[in-house]
Amino acid sequence: MQYEDLAGTSREAGYDGSNSGENITDDVQSLCNGEAATGQFGANAAWWAIGVLAFNLNSAVNRLALGNRWVTKRLKAVRFALINLAGRVVCHARKLLIRLVHGHPSFPLLVGAHRRIAR
Repeated sequence: MQYEDLAGTSREAGYDGSNSGENITDDVQSLCNGEAATGQFGANAAWWAIGVLAFNLNSAVNRLALGNRWVTKRLKAVRFALINLAGRVVCHARKLLIRLVHGHPSFPLLVGAHRRIAR
């Protein structure tokens, strides 16, 4: 089976000896809080579909905004490195500012992601 990735490269789908399918399932389950939404099949299928959409959005952000080093990172690593940062978002003079602790190790990564998105 052939598929095309975000960069437009044609690839062969199949088992490569890794457990990447299990990692993907773990990440999607973590997005869905690890449990089904209700006891109804249709609602649980919709909950799972939302989790898959969120996983795909996270994969696209990793690939397009964060760079090659972050493509293989799992959602937990991205969450601890970028999402759960102590900081403050400030709106001032029609600009959106993010204030972080001086010298935070994630600062250059956030600036690089912003530049890639702004292109």
